[in-house]
Amino acid sequence: KAVGKPPDPAAGRLPFSMRPTIFTPSVRYPPTPTSAMAKPAPKTVRTKKSVTEFIATVKDPRQRRDAQTIIAIMRKVTGERAAMWGPSIVGFGSYHYVYATGHEGDSPLTGFAPRKGTLTLYLMLGLATEKDLLAKLGKHSTGKGCLYLKTLEGVNLKALEELVRRGVRRLRALYP
Repeated sequence: KAVGKPPDPAAGRLPFSMRPTIFTPSVRYPPTPTSAMAKPAPKTVRTKKSVTEFIATVKDPRQRRDAQTIIAIMRKVTGERAAMWGPSIVGFGSYHYVYATGHEGDSPLTGFAPRKGTLTLYLMLGLATEKDLLAKLGKHSTGKGCLYLKTLEGVNLKALEELVRRGVRRLRALYP
């Protein structure tokens, strides 16, 4: 074949670069970067569900009474009315957070959830600095920002109220 001379279609197949295009998309769809993808909706958001109706669904009568006591304590400390956050958390007040990663959202200042066999109190911001009050509290266990109580029987309610107060105070200082 001579250089610079177009191939003869009658002589056989055309080189790949000269074959006619069967389909050329008119719109290109560039890949979407991960950061631009839709973010999942947060699970724990304030809802319009009734706290009273939720507490009425708690099967254990002792746990229902304990929930009413915790509601009274948290309302006294926060000055806020109870609201449902997600399907099972009773929360009081709210604050808006933004992490260094850019993740942001709203969360209750404090709250609790009557779980099967335990009451989980969300006191936020860790309990490691509250050893004095935890020692006075009575039978409990802790997580990072959670306090777990099987019942309020034998729990020092003044110490519990102060734990809630300190947690709320720290959150309000960090997220004014």
